[in-house]
Amino acid sequence: MPSIIKEMGEKALKMISLSITSLRTHDSQLAEKVAQMEKEVDEMYFDFLDKLIEKANITIKCAVSSILIVRYLERIADHATYICESIIYIVTGQKVILR
Repeated sequence: MPSIIKEMGEKALKMISLSITSLRTHDSQLAEKVAQMEKEVDEMYFDFLDKLIEKANITIKCAVSSILIVRYLERIADHATYICESIIYIVTGQKVILR
């Protein structure tokens, strides 16, 4: 399970980096790519929760900490997507919802 957290963290960092690059270059296609990554992070989040439920030998503190970590990473991914929605609006004038 730590590998899921690591992968989610790396993907969230990549999303932030891409959203900043998209903003600097006004690249709406790159912004849409970030939205696809957000869907992957959401899937990882739900997979993690399913796996955590199946673990019987986990302490409450560890479970709560793990849930909070993956939740915060999922929220970071959401915020990167919000930024990309704004970028698409800046570039095209269209309001889109990427989530």
